[in-house]
Amino acid sequence: MPTASPDPTQLEAEGYRLLGQDDLASAAQVFAAAINGNGGLGKSWHGLGVALLGLGRADSFLNVAHQADQLFESEVAYGVNVLLDLVSRNDGYAVLESILNQFPSNNPVTALAIYHAGCGAMQRGDKDTAFEHFLMFRKAVLENSKLYPVDQDRNMNIMFRQAYLIEPPKVVGELESISPDSIYEYAPDLNFSNAPFRPDAPDGPVFLSCCNGIYFDHFADALAASVVKHCGDVILHLHVAEPGEDLVDRIEHLRAIHPALKLNVSTESETAFSGNVYFACNRFLLVQDFIDFYESGVTILDVDGTFNTDPMPLIEAAKGSDVACFNSGRTEPASVYQAAYVTVQANDAAMRFTSLLRRFILSKLHEPPGLSWMLDQAALFSVFYYLQSDSRSFRLLELNKGTGYGYGDFIDTYDDEAGKLELMRQATV
Repeated sequence: MPTASPDPTQLEAEGYRLLGQDDLASAAQVFAAAINGNGGLGKSWHGLGVALLGLGRADSFLNVAHQADQLFESEVAYGVNVLLDLVSRNDGYAVLESILNQFPSNNPVTALAIYHAGCGAMQRGDKDTAFEHFLMFRKAVLENSKLYPVDQDRNMNIMFRQAYLIEPPKVVGELESISPDSIYEYAPDLNFSNAPFRPDAPDGPVFLSCCNGIYFDHFADALAASVVKHCGDVILHLHVAEPGEDLVDRIEHLRAIHPALKLNVSTESETAFSGNVYFACNRFLLVQDFIDFYESGVTILDVDGTFNTDPMPLIEAAKGSDVACFNSGRTEPASVYQAAYVTVQANDAAMRFTSLLRRFILSKLHEPPGLSWMLDQAALFSVFYYLQSDSRSFRLLELNKGTGYGYGDFIDTYDDEAGKLELMRQATV
């Protein structure tokens, strides 16, 4: 009797087992056999692409991408996720950088490889090369936007935003030399709900969190409770853009249940901006105003985080810097520096930083939300790199390296992503 042909779905499972064992050559053969048996197995096409790239066979991978384009809508749509899987492997970035010159300049998938090579350069600490790659990727997408599904593919959108929002030192330096009014006028009227508390000493501490009324209603109670429990004699300043009608009642509720808390609440008016990107960037646009008001350094917090222990080790460590924040260890530029906890001191170097950061954000704040989410962290990355490249002194402390602690050692994050997306949706209605 003739031998039955192997089941393509079983071959696919075997291919992924081999891929997991780093037997790339065998995995490629098995995935090819699975596709030969059933050309509609998307996961087999994906696994074959990862195996071929891992073997350093860029030309074979591009041939497969061309064959798979109808199943995945385009070569680019196929390549986006295959390359992401490649670089998630232990040696993925090194492999990709080693074969980058095999990708032809006239193939749209090449731009994706260039982007990930930029992340590989970031991993090696070579930010100059990383910037070159990110800007090449950005240029390719902007010049051939119909080939790249920025609006349809979530991963493609994230990649593009990462490269689109950052700027190299030359561009950041140009921002420093132009009049702020030539970018956007930004001077909201700030109003306090009460006679505000002031620091007892020049070094605070003052915690600042900015949000809209929806986020205030949802998160302010928990943040305030964690400050009372863990932070001792500090000022918690909550700045609210677009407050809800019941803000005054909410503030009185917070003060009633936490009578010892030094709570300052401010609002703004006459602001040309709105929306979730603005609410995220608001704290960095206003931080110098509040440093001047308090005559003290300020620590910026996410309103949806809560302290789980005393942050005094972070506060003390930051005193030797101009700016202090956590480095996530990520290789994507707008994800490196965490905007969720940033201490900015009251000195000239920090003032130069806040002025540049403000100009950078205002220069891009007009972009649609689908392109500008993560603008705050892209601004941090770009301005930090410029200031560190400049000859004048600037002391950036990466708190995880300077203290040995991570962000999660002190602050719990709100991990209900669906809930957060719903709150963001409400803010745009």
